[in-house]
Amino acid sequence: MVQIEVRSEQDLTSENQRLKSNLAESQLELAVIKSELLTVKSEFETKKEEMLSDNEAIMETAKQSENLRRQLQLLYDANKKLHDTNDSLREALDQRTLACKQLNLRTPSPLPSPREPSNHSIAEQKEAFGQTSACSTDEDADSGLSLAMRYEAYYSGDGETKDHSSSKPLLPSNSLGFGEADGPPERTFRIVMCGDASVGKSSIVTRIVKGVFRGNLPSTLGVDFQVKNGRVDDKNVAIQLWDTAGQERFRSLCKSYFRRADGAILVYDCTMEQTFLRVREWIDTIKESTLKPIPVMVCANKIDLRRKFEGGECRGCVSAQDGRSLASAMGVLFAECSALDGTNVEEALLALTRELMATEDVEVQSSGVILTQKKPSSSCC
Repeated sequence: MVQIEVRSEQDLTSENQRLKSNLAESQLELAVIKSELLTVKSEFETKKEEMLSDNEAIMETAKQSENLRRQLQLLYDANKKLHDTNDSLREALDQRTLACKQLNLRTPSPLPSPREPSNHSIAEQKEAFGQTSACSTDEDADSGLSLAMRYEAYYSGDGETKDHSSSKPLLPSNSLGFGEADGPPERTFRIVMCGDASVGKSSIVTRIVKGVFRGNLPSTLGVDFQVKNGRVDDKNVAIQLWDTAGQERFRSLCKSYFRRADGAILVYDCTMEQTFLRVREWIDTIKESTLKPIPVMVCANKIDLRRKFEGGECRGCVSAQDGRSLASAMGVLFAECSALDGTNVEEALLALTRELMATEDVEVQSSGVILTQKKPSSSCC
Protein backbone atom coordinates (compact mmCIF):
# COMPACT_ATOMS: atom_id res chain seq x y z
CA MET A 1 0.00 0.00 0.00
CA VAL A 2 2.78 2.34 0.85
CA GLN A 3 4.40 1.74 -2.51
CA ILE A 4 1.21 2.40 -4.35
CA GLU A 5 0.70 5.69 -2.57
CA VAL A 6 4.31 6.72 -3.31
CA ARG A 7 3.84 5.96 -6.99
CA SER A 8 0.58 7.85 -7.13
CA GLU A 9 2.15 10.85 -5.48
CA GLN A 10 5.06 10.72 -7.94
CA ASP A 11 2.66 10.56 -10.87
CA LEU A 12 0.71 13.54 -9.60
CA THR A 13 3.89 15.50 -9.13
CA SER A 14 5.05 14.70 -12.61
CA GLU A 15 1.65 15.59 -14.07
CA ASN A 16 1.68 18.83 -12.09
CA GLN A 17 5.09 19.78 -13.45
CA ARG A 18 4.02 18.94 -16.97
CA LEU A 19 0.93 21.09 -16.64
CA LYS A 20 2.96 23.94 -15.18
CA SER A 21 5.37 23.70 -18.10
CA ASN A 22 2.48 23.75 -20.58
CA LEU A 23 1.00 26.72 -18.77
CA ALA A 24 4.30 28.58 -18.94
CA GLU A 25 4.58 27.87 -22.66
CA SER A 26 0.99 29.01 -23.24
CA GLN A 27 1.62 32.20 -21.29
CA LEU A 28 4.76 32.81 -23.34
CA GLU A 29 2.88 32.26 -26.62
CA LEU A 30 0.12 34.56 -25.39
CA ALA A 31 2.65 37.25 -24.63
CA VAL A 32 4.18 36.88 -28.09
CA ILE A 33 0.73 37.05 -29.68
CA LYS A 34 -0.11 40.16 -27.67
CA SER A 35 3.14 41.75 -28.77
CA GLU A 36 2.42 40.92 -32.41
CA LEU A 37 -1.11 42.22 -32.03
CA LEU A 38 0.19 45.50 -30.68
CA THR A 39 2.61 45.71 -33.61
CA VAL A 40 -0.16 45.08 -36.12
CA LYS A 41 -2.39 47.59 -34.38
CA SER A 42 0.38 50.17 -34.48
CA GLU A 43 0.94 49.51 -38.19
CA PHE A 44 -2.81 49.77 -38.82
CA GLU A 45 -2.94 53.13 -37.08
CA THR A 46 0.05 54.31 -39.11
CA LYS A 47 -1.57 53.16 -42.38
CA LYS A 48 -4.82 54.79 -41.36
CA GLU A 49 -3.09 58.09 -40.73
CA GLU A 50 -1.28 57.81 -44.07
CA MET A 51 -4.55 57.11 -45.89
CA LEU A 52 -6.21 60.06 -44.20
CA SER A 53 -3.27 62.24 -45.16
CA ASP A 54 -3.43 60.95 -48.75
CA ASN A 55 -7.18 61.59 -48.89
CA GLU A 56 -6.67 65.12 -47.64
CA ALA A 57 -3.93 65.65 -50.24
CA ILE A 58 -6.21 64.28 -52.99
CA MET A 59 -9.06 66.53 -51.89
CA GLU A 60 -6.72 69.51 -51.81
CA THR A 61 -5.42 68.64 -55.28
CA ALA A 62 -8.98 68.27 -56.55
CA LYS A 63 -9.89 71.67 -55.13
CA GLN A 64 -6.81 73.25 -56.71
CA SER A 65 -7.62 71.57 -60.01
CA GLU A 66 -11.19 72.86 -59.86
CA ASN A 67 -9.97 76.36 -59.04
CA LEU A 68 -7.51 76.22 -61.93
CA ARG A 69 -10.24 74.99 -64.24
CA ARG A 70 -12.50 77.84 -63.19
CA GLN A 71 -9.70 80.36 -63.62
CA LEU A 72 -8.92 78.89 -67.05
CA GLN A 73 -12.58 79.17 -68.02
CA LEU A 74 -12.65 82.77 -66.82
CA LEU A 75 -9.51 83.51 -68.83
CA TYR A 76 -11.03 81.79 -71.85
CA ASP A 77 -14.23 83.84 -71.53
CA ALA A 78 -12.22 87.03 -71.07
CA ASN A 79 -10.08 86.17 -74.09
CA LYS A 80 -13.21 85.51 -76.15
CA LYS A 81 -14.69 88.84 -75.08
CA LEU A 82 -11.45 90.59 -75.97
CA HIS A 83 -11.47 88.94 -79.37
CA ASP A 84 -15.11 89.97 -79.90
CA THR A 85 -14.28 93.51 -78.85
CA ASN A 86 -11.26 93.52 -81.15
CA ASP A 87 -13.42 92.20 -83.98
CA SER A 88 -15.99 94.93 -83.34
CA LEU A 89 -13.30 97.59 -83.37
CA ARG A 90 -11.82 96.22 -86.56
CA GLU A 91 -15.24 96.06 -88.15
CA ALA A 92 -15.87 99.67 -87.18
CA LEU A 93 -12.49 100.61 -88.64
CA ASP A 94 -13.26 98.70 -91.84
CA GLN A 95 -16.63 100.43 -92.09
CA ARG A 96 -14.96 103.79 -91.61
CA THR A 97 -12.42 102.92 -94.30
CA LEU A 98 -15.23 101.81 -96.58
CA ALA A 99 -17.10 105.05 -95.93
CA CYS A 100 -13.98 107.05 -96.75
CA LYS A 101 -13.62 105.12 -99.99
CA GLN A 102 -17.24 105.87 -100.83
CA LEU A 103 -16.78 109.57 -100.19
CA ASN A 104 -13.63 109.59 -102.30
CA LEU A 105 -15.33 107.80 -105.16
CA ARG A 106 -15.41 110.09 -108.19
CA THR A 107 -16.73 107.76 -110.87
CA PRO A 108 -20.50 107.70 -111.41
CA SER A 109 -22.24 104.62 -110.08
CA PRO A 110 -23.47 102.18 -112.73
CA LEU A 111 -26.74 101.83 -110.86
CA PRO A 112 -29.50 104.04 -112.26
CA SER A 113 -30.59 106.98 -110.20
CA PRO A 114 -33.93 106.57 -108.39
CA ARG A 115 -35.13 109.77 -110.01
CA GLU A 116 -34.35 108.60 -113.52
CA PRO A 117 -36.05 105.77 -115.38
CA SER A 118 -33.84 102.80 -116.00
CA ASN A 119 -33.83 101.01 -119.35
CA HIS A 120 -31.06 98.64 -118.33
CA SER A 121 -31.59 95.16 -116.98
CA ILE A 122 -30.01 93.84 -113.80
CA ALA A 123 -27.61 91.78 -115.88
CA GLU A 124 -26.41 94.91 -117.66
CA GLN A 125 -25.90 96.68 -114.33
CA LYS A 126 -23.85 93.76 -113.02
CA GLU A 127 -21.89 93.78 -116.26
CA ALA A 128 -21.13 97.43 -115.67
CA PHE A 129 -19.89 96.56 -112.20
CA GLY A 130 -17.65 93.90 -113.67
CA GLN A 131 -16.20 96.31 -116.21
CA THR A 132 -15.29 98.86 -113.56
CA SER A 133 -13.73 96.31 -111.22
CA ALA A 134 -11.96 94.09 -113.76
CA CYS A 135 -8.20 94.00 -114.11
CA SER A 136 -6.50 96.22 -116.63
CA THR A 137 -5.48 93.29 -118.86
CA ASP A 138 -8.15 91.66 -121.01
CA GLU A 139 -6.43 88.31 -120.80
CA ASP A 140 -7.32 87.87 -117.10
CA ALA A 141 -10.31 85.53 -117.15
CA ASP A 142 -11.09 85.94 -113.43
CA SER A 143 -12.49 89.45 -113.41
CA GLY A 144 -14.09 91.04 -110.39
CA LEU A 145 -17.53 90.42 -111.88
CA SER A 146 -17.11 86.71 -112.41
CA LEU A 147 -15.58 86.19 -108.96
CA ALA A 148 -18.16 88.19 -107.07
CA MET A 149 -21.08 86.83 -109.10
CA ARG A 150 -19.93 83.26 -108.52
CA TYR A 151 -20.14 83.61 -104.74
CA GLU A 152 -23.37 85.54 -105.01
CA ALA A 153 -24.89 82.66 -107.00
CA TYR A 154 -23.34 80.06 -104.70
CA TYR A 155 -24.86 81.43 -101.52
CA SER A 156 -28.12 82.74 -102.94
CA GLY A 157 -31.38 81.12 -103.93
CA ASP A 158 -32.39 77.79 -102.49
CA GLY A 159 -28.89 76.91 -101.36
CA GLU A 160 -28.08 74.57 -104.24
CA THR A 161 -24.46 74.48 -105.35
CA LYS A 162 -23.72 76.22 -108.62
CA ASP A 163 -20.88 75.05 -110.83
CA HIS A 164 -19.27 78.41 -111.56
CA SER A 165 -15.92 77.85 -109.90
CA SER A 166 -12.58 78.27 -111.51
CA SER A 167 -10.58 75.35 -110.24
CA LYS A 168 -7.29 76.67 -111.64
CA PRO A 169 -6.23 79.78 -109.76
CA LEU A 170 -2.74 79.73 -111.22
CA LEU A 171 -1.60 83.01 -112.66
CA PRO A 172 -1.00 83.68 -116.32
CA SER A 173 2.58 84.09 -117.39
CA ASN A 174 2.33 87.87 -117.67
CA SER A 175 0.83 88.37 -114.19
CA LEU A 176 2.82 89.85 -111.36
CA GLY A 177 3.02 88.29 -107.92
CA PHE A 178 3.38 89.89 -104.52
CA GLY A 179 5.69 92.89 -104.68
CA GLU A 180 7.33 94.83 -101.88
CA ALA A 181 4.98 97.28 -100.21
CA ASP A 182 6.09 100.88 -100.69
CA GLY A 183 3.83 102.43 -98.08
CA PRO A 184 1.10 101.79 -95.54
CA PRO A 185 -1.53 99.23 -96.57
CA GLU A 186 -4.45 100.60 -98.55
CA ARG A 187 -6.48 97.47 -97.99
CA THR A 188 -6.51 94.93 -95.20
CA PHE A 189 -7.99 91.46 -95.50
CA ARG A 190 -8.46 88.80 -92.86
CA ILE A 191 -8.00 85.22 -94.09
CA VAL A 192 -8.66 82.24 -91.83
CA MET A 193 -6.60 79.09 -92.34
CA CYS A 194 -8.72 76.02 -91.63
CA GLY A 195 -8.66 72.27 -92.15
CA ASP A 196 -7.97 69.07 -90.26
CA ALA A 197 -5.01 68.67 -87.94
CA SER A 198 -1.56 67.94 -89.41
CA VAL A 199 -2.42 68.94 -92.98
CA GLY A 200 0.25 71.68 -93.05
CA LYS A 201 -1.64 74.93 -92.36
CA SER A 202 1.11 76.39 -90.18
CA SER A 203 3.76 75.35 -92.71
CA ILE A 204 1.88 77.17 -95.47
CA VAL A 205 1.61 80.29 -93.30
CA THR A 206 5.34 80.13 -92.56
CA ARG A 207 6.07 79.70 -96.27
CA ILE A 208 3.85 82.70 -97.12
CA VAL A 209 5.16 85.06 -94.44
CA LYS A 210 8.82 84.03 -94.12
CA GLY A 211 9.43 82.18 -97.38
CA VAL A 212 10.92 79.13 -95.67
CA PHE A 213 9.81 75.64 -94.64
CA ARG A 214 10.12 74.45 -91.07
CA GLY A 215 9.35 70.82 -90.44
CA ASN A 216 9.46 70.95 -86.65
CA LEU A 217 6.53 73.31 -86.10
CA PRO A 218 4.44 72.43 -83.03
CA SER A 219 0.72 71.85 -83.27
CA THR A 220 -1.33 75.02 -83.16
CA LEU A 221 -3.28 75.48 -79.93
CA GLY A 222 -6.26 77.74 -80.45
CA VAL A 223 -5.31 80.40 -83.01
CA ASP A 224 -2.03 81.85 -84.28
CA PHE A 225 -1.70 85.17 -86.11
CA GLN A 226 0.67 86.28 -88.88
CA VAL A 227 0.65 89.25 -91.30
CA LYS A 228 1.79 89.29 -94.93
CA ASN A 229 2.40 92.76 -96.37
CA GLY A 230 2.85 93.24 -100.08
CA ARG A 231 1.80 95.03 -103.22
CA VAL A 232 -0.83 93.55 -105.52
CA ASP A 233 -2.01 95.25 -108.72
CA ASP A 234 -0.42 98.59 -107.74
CA LYS A 235 -2.05 98.56 -104.29
CA ASN A 236 -0.45 97.98 -100.91
CA VAL A 237 -2.30 95.25 -99.07
CA ALA A 238 -1.99 93.63 -95.66
CA ILE A 239 -3.07 89.99 -95.38
CA GLN A 240 -3.88 88.88 -91.85
CA LEU A 241 -3.49 85.09 -91.67
CA TRP A 242 -5.34 83.50 -88.76
CA ASP A 243 -3.97 79.98 -88.35
CA THR A 244 -6.59 77.92 -86.52
CA ALA A 245 -6.17 74.58 -84.80
CA GLY A 246 -7.56 71.53 -86.56
CA GLN A 247 -8.42 69.53 -83.45
CA GLU A 248 -12.09 68.97 -82.74
CA ARG A 249 -11.90 70.55 -79.28
CA PHE A 250 -10.95 73.91 -80.82
CA ARG A 251 -13.72 73.86 -83.45
CA SER A 252 -16.06 76.20 -81.52
CA LEU A 253 -13.22 78.71 -81.10
CA CYS A 254 -12.44 78.58 -84.82
CA LYS A 255 -16.05 79.31 -85.73
CA SER A 256 -15.86 82.67 -83.95
CA TYR A 257 -13.06 83.74 -86.33
CA PHE A 258 -15.08 82.82 -89.41
CA ARG A 259 -17.69 85.44 -88.48
CA ARG A 260 -15.23 88.29 -89.08
CA ALA A 261 -13.23 86.71 -91.90
CA ASP A 262 -12.96 88.20 -95.38
CA GLY A 263 -11.81 84.91 -96.90
CA ALA A 264 -10.70 81.41 -96.01
CA ILE A 265 -8.00 78.98 -97.11
CA LEU A 266 -9.14 75.40 -96.56
CA VAL A 267 -6.21 72.97 -96.55
CA TYR A 268 -6.26 69.21 -96.92
CA ASP A 269 -3.49 66.63 -97.25
CA CYS A 270 -3.52 65.10 -100.74
CA THR A 271 -1.86 61.96 -99.33
CA MET A 272 -4.57 61.42 -96.70
CA GLU A 273 -7.99 60.78 -98.17
CA GLN A 274 -9.72 61.28 -94.81
CA THR A 275 -8.79 64.98 -94.74
CA PHE A 276 -10.15 65.36 -98.29
CA LEU A 277 -13.47 63.76 -97.34
CA ARG A 278 -13.98 66.37 -94.62
CA VAL A 279 -13.67 69.33 -97.02
CA ARG A 280 -17.43 69.49 -97.58
CA GLU A 281 -18.02 69.57 -93.83
CA TRP A 282 -15.52 72.41 -93.44
CA ILE A 283 -17.15 74.42 -96.23
CA ASP A 284 -20.56 73.95 -94.62
CA THR A 285 -19.09 75.14 -91.31
CA ILE A 286 -17.70 78.25 -93.01
CA LYS A 287 -21.04 79.01 -94.67
CA GLU A 288 -22.90 78.59 -91.36
CA SER A 289 -20.44 80.72 -89.37
CA THR A 290 -19.87 83.70 -91.66
CA LEU A 291 -22.01 86.82 -91.57
CA LYS A 292 -21.80 87.17 -95.36
CA PRO A 293 -20.57 85.04 -98.27
CA ILE A 294 -16.79 84.94 -98.37
CA PRO A 295 -14.36 83.56 -100.98
CA VAL A 296 -12.85 80.17 -100.15
CA MET A 297 -9.64 78.72 -101.55
CA VAL A 298 -9.20 74.94 -101.22
CA CYS A 299 -5.52 73.98 -101.18
CA ALA A 300 -4.29 70.42 -101.65
CA ASN A 301 -1.02 70.43 -99.71
CA LYS A 302 1.94 68.01 -99.79
CA ILE A 303 1.95 67.35 -103.53
CA ASP A 304 5.72 66.89 -103.20
CA LEU A 305 5.02 63.81 -101.08
CA ARG A 306 2.52 62.51 -103.62
CA ARG A 307 5.11 62.84 -106.39
CA LYS A 308 7.26 60.27 -104.64
CA PHE A 309 4.53 57.68 -105.20
CA GLU A 310 4.15 58.39 -108.93
CA GLY A 311 4.49 55.17 -110.85
CA GLY A 312 3.80 53.16 -107.71
CA GLU A 313 0.92 52.45 -105.40
CA CYS A 314 -0.27 55.37 -103.29
CA ARG A 315 -3.00 54.33 -100.92
CA GLY A 316 -5.08 57.23 -99.71
CA CYS A 317 -3.67 59.76 -102.19
CA VAL A 318 -6.12 62.23 -103.75
CA SER A 319 -5.62 63.12 -107.39
CA ALA A 320 -5.68 66.65 -108.74
CA GLN A 321 -8.78 65.84 -110.80
CA ASP A 322 -10.70 64.78 -107.68
CA GLY A 323 -9.74 68.03 -105.98
CA ARG A 324 -10.79 70.14 -108.97
CA SER A 325 -14.09 68.27 -109.26
CA LEU A 326 -14.93 68.85 -105.61
CA ALA A 327 -13.96 72.53 -105.79
CA SER A 328 -16.08 72.95 -108.92
CA ALA A 329 -19.04 71.23 -107.26
CA MET A 330 -18.76 73.36 -104.11
CA GLY A 331 -18.20 76.61 -106.01
CA VAL A 332 -14.80 77.46 -104.52
CA LEU A 333 -11.29 78.09 -105.79
CA PHE A 334 -8.77 75.26 -105.96
CA ALA A 335 -5.00 74.96 -106.04
CA GLU A 336 -2.47 72.22 -105.43
CA CYS A 337 0.54 73.41 -103.47
CA SER A 338 3.52 72.30 -101.45
CA ALA A 339 4.69 74.08 -98.34
CA LEU A 340 7.95 72.15 -98.58
CA ASP A 341 9.16 73.56 -101.92
CA GLY A 342 6.73 76.50 -102.17
CA THR A 343 4.88 75.28 -105.28
CA ASN A 344 1.77 77.41 -105.96
CA VAL A 345 1.63 78.73 -102.36
CA GLU A 346 2.04 82.40 -103.31
CA GLU A 347 -0.04 81.93 -106.45
CA ALA A 348 -2.98 80.57 -104.44
CA LEU A 349 -2.81 83.45 -101.96
CA LEU A 350 -2.50 85.97 -104.78
CA ALA A 351 -5.56 84.57 -106.57
CA LEU A 352 -7.58 84.73 -103.35
CA THR A 353 -6.34 88.26 -102.62
CA ARG A 354 -7.37 89.47 -106.07
CA GLU A 355 -10.79 87.95 -105.55
CA LEU A 356 -11.10 89.72 -102.20
CA MET A 357 -10.10 93.01 -103.84
CA ALA A 358 -12.61 92.51 -106.64
CA THR A 359 -15.37 91.61 -104.18
CA GLU A 360 -14.60 94.70 -102.11
CA ASP A 361 -14.70 96.85 -105.24
CA VAL A 362 -18.15 95.54 -106.07
CA GLU A 363 -19.36 96.15 -102.49
CA VAL A 364 -17.99 99.70 -102.54
CA GLN A 365 -19.59 100.47 -105.89
CA SER A 366 -22.92 98.88 -105.01
CA SER A 367 -23.20 100.93 -101.81
CA GLY A 368 -21.27 103.98 -102.98
CA VAL A 369 -22.47 107.55 -102.86
CA ILE A 370 -23.27 109.04 -106.24
CA LEU A 371 -21.38 112.33 -106.52
CA THR A 372 -22.70 114.43 -109.39
CA GLN A 373 -21.69 117.90 -110.33
CA LYS A 374 -24.53 120.40 -110.15
CA LYS A 375 -25.28 121.85 -113.52
CA PRO A 376 -25.43 125.65 -113.63
CA SER A 377 -28.89 126.91 -114.45
CA SER A 378 -29.14 128.63 -117.79
CA SER A 379 -30.58 132.13 -117.67
CA CYS A 380 -33.08 133.24 -120.25
CA CYS A 381 -32.51 136.59 -121.90
